[in-house]
Amino acid sequence: MHTALGFVYLRQRETLRAKEEFVAALRLHRENLEAKLGLAALSMEQEDFATGLQALCAIYDADKGYFKTRLSFFISSLSDQTQSKLVDRLQTSLPAETCLPVTDSLRKELTSPESIVELGEAFAPLALDSVRPAPADGSAMAAARALCLRGRYARCVETLQQVTTSTTPMALQLANCASFSGQFLVAFEAAKTVVSREPQNPAAYYWQAEAAKRLAQAAFQQAVSLNPNSWQGHVLLGDIYRQRKNWPLATSHYQTAAQLKPTSPASFLGLATIHWQNGQNDQAEVELRKVLELDADNAQANFELGDICVRQHRFEEAIPYLKKNLARHPDLLVAHADLGKAYSALGQVEEATAEIIRALPMDRYGDLHYQLHILYKRQGQSQLAKQALAESERLRARELQTHRRRIERAEKAAGRKQ
Repeated sequence: MHTALGFVYLRQRETLRAKEEFVAALRLHRENLEAKLGLAALSMEQEDFATGLQALCAIYDADKGYFKTRLSFFISSLSDQTQSKLVDRLQTSLPAETCLPVTDSLRKELTSPESIVELGEAFAPLALDSVRPAPADGSAMAAARALCLRGRYARCVETLQQVTTSTTPMALQLANCASFSGQFLVAFEAAKTVVSREPQNPAAYYWQAEAAKRLAQAAFQQAVSLNPNSWQGHVLLGDIYRQRKNWPLATSHYQTAAQLKPTSPASFLGLATIHWQNGQNDQAEVELRKVLELDADNAQANFELGDICVRQHRFEEAIPYLKKNLARHPDLLVAHADLGKAYSALGQVEEATAEIIRALPMDRYGDLHYQLHILYKRQGQSQLAKQALAESERLRARELQTHRRRIERAEKAAGRKQ
């Protein structure tokens, strides 16, 4: 919990609060690799690249599989500016001999992530050691849990592979550790055994789905590496560079894919999403309509086009697209928010109220609660309107305070550097 919250704060550039959470996690388990990864990212954000790299080297030495598995997540937690500066440091001022496997992996992940293909461990089956005596199930489980809490995921897998994992707790523990150490086939098979016995077990479904996704990614990336000029390869590269916000390279790969396979909606959706993310609504709509001609039920395309219609006050036109998206993804809160705005603008107050209420968990700035306040007033529900307004003002005040703290910390950090 502490590490997850720490990364949330880090992505919001709340560095002090992020550090507090990572340190709290280390107090509980001083060898926690996830917390150490967070502190490494924090050092990078503070431009202390030498300390950050040293921490990454220690993580790599402790568990190579974990390092490889979490590298992309680590990079994505850094700001664009930090990523750019890190690339420059890796190419110039950091010693060439410093922890070569780590610096090489960082450089590839930052500049050419498509070149990283790790299939060996991902598809490795569970390896049983016939020489080492098998420990008792109880002691193995206790040891595995302790290793997992300390972030020693590969050793956790080694411990559990010597005993039967026929019980649900042991199989789920194996799936957990194997996922974090990059042994996704092991994780998939362990979770699958639980699903077959307990079809309603949510943890088993989670680990099975997570492992299946990573196996599919690894296999697809391997296929692309064998035929990099295929249309699928260009779509993958477009996705990778879009996630890195390298818009020119992403656009180039999507355009090439569209030329190679004009009947696939994937390349047009990639182009549309780039325009949509950058507020280029008219260009995005052109590409989205190409997607929907090829795949009328495409959930992402329907959402993006519905969102554009709401932004442009084409409320009636937006509703069918948003409904089609929510039929596939009923928990997409931002789609509920858009649909609520559309209904409100069209005077469908009850429908708007229901949709806005569904979207309230995403309300960070208080704007949704303010819309709810207006909707309640229109229905004559003064007490509910008053409560919604109070919550809107509370959220706005909290966000303003958070913004002020960020400015103060940035000013203090700038003063220390001077």
